[in-house]
Amino acid sequence: PGIRALAKRYNTLCAQLSDMKAWSAIHKNAVIPKPVDINGLFDIGVDDAIWEDAGLDGDAEEAPPAWLADEGIREGIKAMLMYDQGKEEIWRL
Repeated sequence: PGIRALAKRYNTLCAQLSDMKAWSAIHKNAVIPKPVDINGLFDIGVDDAIWEDAGLDGDAEEAPPAWLADEGIREGIKAMLMYDQGKEEIWRL
């Protein structure tokens, strides 16, 4: 199958995992991978979800790190990086 077909299948599996977590059919600490944007599949950035390897170490009992599981913290990290970059740009001016 083509790459787009594989990405579509991956997204279907992500949705199934999300449903399973909602039904408590999988461990409560399981981190559900985010679906891949099929339209931007060939324009992958360093922050894209495709690079996340959570859950591959086989330790489902341990809660995932907050930077990975908490969307608020992820957004806070991005905001802090933008703030730091802005300060650096002002300093360079």
